[in-house]
Amino acid sequence: MTITHQRERFTDFIAEARPLIARHFAEVDQFLVSTGVADEATYEGIEEAGLLRLYTAREAGRLVGYASFLVRAAAHCANSLHAAHDTLYLVPEARKGMAGIRFIAWC
Repeated sequence: MTITHQRERFTDFIAEARPLIARHFAEVDQFLVSTGVADEATYEGIEEAGLLRLYTAREAGRLVGYASFLVRAAAHCANSLHAAHDTLYLVPEARKGMAGIRFIAWC
């Protein structure tokens, strides 16, 4: 099956993504101390300010991954926007071959 990529709005994505976010936190909690939930209000505010880019990976329309980036002016040049990586997750069953690298390259 082919994995497709697209840009989405956080507010459209979050309801469908909650189970994946829970899987993501369960997988990384052994390495990090976290609350186990995304701060949805903060992400909504960042998106409203135009500073969030969210990309999804889907297999046959089903959400299998996401990547988010925070956009801001560079400290050394206010006219230059940069995206800082925030999150990246692909469900383990979608981590076949080059799927992850293709998704990162597409983002």
